[in-house]
Amino acid sequence: MQCWNALLSKIVNIDKTPKVLILNFDWYNRENFTHHLDPVKFKHRIDIAEYCVSTNENETTYYLYGVIEHSGMVSQSNFICFFRDFTVEESWFKYLGEGRVIWTNSIEMRENSKVYILFYLRKDVITWLKIIQSLAL
Repeated sequence: MQCWNALLSKIVNIDKTPKVLILNFDWYNRENFTHHLDPVKFKHRIDIAEYCVSTNENETTYYLYGVIEHSGMVSQSNFICFFRDFTVEESWFKYLGEGRVIWTNSIEMRENSKVYILFYLRKDVITWLKIIQSLAL
């Protein structure tokens, strides 16, 4: 019997990009019921062209639209939501729970926070949203 040494690699090619890209970070350790405490660094703009069959910038560029971050401990925790308003430059809303929403800016949204979920919108979707919102005003 002969054994062959081989170098294996995995390639991901995305054929059709989603309108909304959702990145979920597993922050909960199910074995000892603790949180993963390391902060997550994230970008407000990402380009996934290197993973796509299509290289159309409108279909591979995404902008941060929403962030859900975690605060507290396992027994007592809160989820804080931030969502962006694309009609105003760097305008974000912070959902505090119980129907309370306040305006905030991206500086308050800590880029090294305990991120649970990131929501990104594809560039062409944002353009479409801006047109719809301007017609509604």
